[in-house]
Amino acid sequence: MSTKNNYIRKDIPDPALSTGFTVLERVKFELGNKQYYSDEEYSLIIYENHLNPEATYNKDTDQRNMLETVYAIMQTLSNDLDLYRKIETEFSTEDQAYKYLQLRLQDIQNRIDSIPDPEEEESSNVSYMFYNRRW
Repeated sequence: MSTKNNYIRKDIPDPALSTGFTVLERVKFELGNKQYYSDEEYSLIIYENHLNPEATYNKDTDQRNMLETVYAIMQTLSNDLDLYRKIETEFSTEDQAYKYLQLRLQDIQNRIDSIPDPEEEESSNVSYMFYNRRW
């Protein structure tokens, strides 16, 4: 009996093929699988950030928009701390919950800022001081 293939897990998707997550599942995973809103509400926010919730998540193309979606969801929670505290019960005061949310939002924003925006033009330190206009 060969033990060569005994350590290959069949339940994990091949990373060369796909992540195995849908965009909706990846957003929920980033939120710690906390059900702050319904899947329909999550999907609406995902669509607002130019992603399809049923599509397979691709880190190379979807990570920035996915993090912007998570940021938007967390921002809505900072506007409704009672909803947040129903799910996250370790905060005894609204002030503690608000401070934690602000730190989490800053962390997400830092992650978004570290990812280059593909639609943003390359900026250069060199610009034309003089140029000829041809009319």
